[in-house]
Amino acid sequence: MHRPIRRRALAVTGCLALLALTTPVATAQAGARHRTAVPAPLARLLKAKRSAWYAPFYLVQADSGRGATFEAYDNWDYVLLTNQPGNGTRIEVSLDGNGDFTFEFTSSTWAGYRTWCLSGNDIRLDESSCRTRWDIEDAGEGLYYVKVVGTKRYVKTTTVPDRERWLLAAGELREPGEEFVKFRVVNV
Repeated sequence: MHRPIRRRALAVTGCLALLALTTPVATAQAGARHRTAVPAPLARLLKAKRSAWYAPFYLVQADSGRGATFEAYDNWDYVLLTNQPGNGTRIEVSLDGNGDFTFEFTSSTWAGYRTWCLSGNDIRLDESSCRTRWDIEDAGEGLYYVKVVGTKRYVKTTTVPDRERWLLAAGELREPGEEFVKFRVVNV
């Protein structure tokens, strides 16, 4: 009597898995104004709901190979690039009902303080109640810019001595040779 039930459960599970593999992936473009499609590495991870979590991934600066991570400074964790080439810290991203992203590291120095949050121009880790909304723009060739939603503030590295690896969000480039960070997505 239990074998027919088990067979049916396995058949249903197999059909659902096949259906999940053949169903087109949703993008943030559906129902959102003036938005481009979610970048392909992220879109394939998007669930069917408008509010979804992605599988963790890494953001790595394209030209240096250094990944986004954090470092404690003055009782806060600040977002920066690793000292050496490497993936950095895993990031979880959620997509809200407006098609905007929030970023959270999977670890931090202080429990509960993992969400990317603007503090002036600096990006530090804070509680989830401080959720700066982020947008991801296609920079071409599989690379992406990260910016604050509704602004022209893109992520770049600071030019402050001894903090060259630190990330901030700024609306303009001030130094010769300065540029906004182009990231590539590395799946876990």
